Parts: sequence; C-alpha cells; structure tokens
Amino acid sequence: MTLPTSKTGDSAPLLRFATASDLPAVRGFLAENFPPDSHQNRPGWLEWQLANPLGTQVAVAMVDGELAGLSLLLRVRVNLAGVGEADGAFATSTMVSTRFRRRGIGSALHHLRAEHYGYALSTGQSTANSKVYERLGFSTVAEFSEFLLSPRWPRFFPRKRWLRHLLSWGRWRLKRAAKPGDRALRLESSPGRGFAVPDEWFRARAGGAFRLCITSNAYLEWRYADHPYLEYASSWILDGERPVGVVIHRALANGELRVVDLYCGPGDLPAALSAFCRLAPATHIAGVVAGKGLSEAFAEAGFQVFPHGSQILGKTLRPDLEAPLTDGRWGFLAGDSDKDR
Repeated sequence: MTLPTSKTGDSAPLLRFATASDLPAVRGFLAENFPPDSHQNRPGWLEWQLANPLGTQVAVAMVDGELAGLSLLLRVRVNLAGVGEADGAFATSTMVSTRFRRRGIGSALHHLRAEHYGYALSTGQSTANSKVYERLGFSTVAEFSEFLLSPRWPRFFPRKRWLRHLLSWGRWRLKRAAKPGDRALRLESSPGRGFAVPDEWFRARAGGAFRLCITSNAYLEWRYADHPYLEYASSWILDGERPVGVVIHRALANGELRVVDLYCGPGDLPAALSAFCRLAPATHIAGVVAGKGLSEAFAEAGFQVFPHGSQILGKTLRPDLEAPLTDGRWGFLAGDSDKDR
C-alpha cells in the first residue's frame, strides 16, 4: 500500500509487513518513540510478542528507507457461535514518528490490518478514543465491565473504591446465604497442572453462545508461562479428582487476585466460578470482562459488576462478516491490559 506524496517533498509512504531484516529498525523505533519504562522497551517484550503461536506481524510504514510508523498485529481466530470461524487481529503499539504525522499513516496502518484480516479488533478503548476509531470505520463490538468480589471482610478499603468493596462483600454474603447447597467442589493450585487445558474445554468454549477468541494449549503456554516479566498461576476446580474448570490469575498487592482467563467443561461455568469465589485465598478477586453474556455469568456467580468505561471495537471489509460484528454476542476476558494480549 502506498500513500500520496507529502507536501514537504518526502516520498510517498510505503506500507508493508516487516521481515527479519527490519527487526533492528523496529527495536530502534520502539526505543526512540516510547518511554524508557514502557512495556515496549522492557527486555524480551518484542521477542515474546513475535513468538505468539497464533502469529504476530509488524506492519511498517517506510519513507525513503526510514521507518516512519509501525503497528504490531496480534493474530486471533474468532468463534462465530455456530456459524463458523473468522481470522482477526488486535493491534498494539501503533505509533507514527512525530516528523511523519498528519499524513494518514496511522489510519493507513489500521486499514492495512482490515485488508488482511477478517476482523480488525481493538480493546480497552475509552469513550473519547472510540470516537477516533469510529471515524476510521470501527464499530463498538462489546462494552467492558469490571467484576469484583470480596469474599472476606477486607483488611482495608481502597480510598477511591471503598463503597464498591463494601457492596461486593455484602452481595457475596447474601449470595452465599441464599445458595448454601453448591456442589462440593475443591480448589487445587498446583504448578504440576500448569496451564494445560483438556481439548474438550476449547471445543466447549468455541461452540458456546459467545463470540470468543479460540485458543490452544500452545497459546496458553506462551501467554502465561512464557511471559517475560509477569507471573501467572492457575487454580483448578475439581469435582473429586475430575477437573471441571481452571482460573488463570495473577496475585497483586493486598491479597487481590486478578482473573485473566478461565476455561470450563460444558455446563460447568456457574459452579466452577462459584467454587473459585468461595475457596480462593484472596481478600478480593477482580478483573475485566467484555460482553453482556459474560458479565451476567460473573454476576450470577456472586461478583459485583460495574461499568468499566471502555469498549472492544471492530471493523471488517468483508460483507459476510458485518452482521456478526455488532449482534451483541461477543465476549472477551481482558487479561491485564491490551499491551500484554
């Protein structure tokens, strides 16, 4: 893809996908255009992104042989809830060098993604940022919600969030009083089990009612076990010796567990989530989820659910993929942030 020549006399920007020979320039661009303490400049981050088993491409904009802008495209497969699958890509670290801005390079990088993938997707966008994406042809796919559960009286209340924690604790007490007869499940946090999920759980997730990204054990190993600087753990929910679900989480300060992913057997999601809430050794459990259906599942398990104020946005250039884009059936577990997904 080639853009028009600029009024300053620079050659027309050429957009393409980076090759191995471009990687030194990509590293230099990240170092020059992102703060030293940003995740883009943490040791091993770029190499980790490029090792994604689902595939990661770097879209670059070149002007007279100089790298003027780039965007990392993180490939995904999307379950279309009974009507097949489609490929897609999230973008991260999209940046145009100051000298080359206002030439349409940023929007062209997003368009290049839509040209090569069925869905161009973006997570964690604020309402203000969403307006920018809407001008590029993106639509809101799902709203994010924050889920919070305080199963034990907190040792402290965060100053800005004390009411949410109090409401969450009260809701959980009422929930447990109303449903004392949950299945007798137990929780096992075992490094030996790791992140290896039974194959049928992937099929159950892909065949469900929500449009979710389809993953694999290779992806889970890369995403959580191989992360260059974040530590993740898995908590397995067991019925006797039979696993019925796994929650992947990260321990934060003051006893908080941040839920980033979960997998369950067919029909086991409500019971598995409820058991995790009851048995997890945490003062509070939190995370971010997108989509009405998944928000309702967390609320049913006893979580207090609040609007998060951001959205998943999507765009497609394929007429056959337009209807599923905005039908309200998408779901997404946000993990830690867009930068690590």
